[in-house]
Amino acid sequence: MDVDFNADAYLIEANTLCKNGYDLLNHKSPISLKKAINILEEALDIFSQLDCTGRCSEILNTLGAAYCAMAEYENSETNLIKSIEYLEEAIKLNNPSEFPLYHAMAQYNLGNTYRFLSELNDKDNNIKKALDSYKTAAKLTSKYYHSPSWEEQTFDTRLYEISQEAVKELKELLRKK
Repeated sequence: MDVDFNADAYLIEANTLCKNGYDLLNHKSPISLKKAINILEEALDIFSQLDCTGRCSEILNTLGAAYCAMAEYENSETNLIKSIEYLEEAIKLNNPSEFPLYHAMAQYNLGNTYRFLSELNDKDNNIKKALDSYKTAAKLTSKYYHSPSWEEQTFDTRLYEISQEAVKELKELLRKK
């Protein structure tokens, strides 16, 4: 697809694809996940050609989470590896000093993926990778954390808390060995 001809039209198309893909992700069924993944991969292709790094990063992170969710239904290891590939690419695009929350979100999702992968193979190594990702997410969000009540929490404070919880759980799991 050559987007140079009419970039505005392709931008509108890509944004529409993203909306449709995100809507399908909410259904949480294997069929909807597959459709969402196909749509988001098409949107990623367009945004890549338009050099929309921010949107590419967002879609890469979402695709990583979608492949991780897809692993629950089929081809577990293959889908988890694909998830890792997308999430690592999202992490590369999100400089932690410029986009700490996007970087933290991708790191948290990567931690989840490695955690699930540890249930299938190379348990110790994948748990350590999950732990590293969760620690990075917690570190990046710690400066936003001020111990608010549940009602006052924002995405970043909750991401800090769940990253910290995951770190504790995995450390305990490693200690029990």
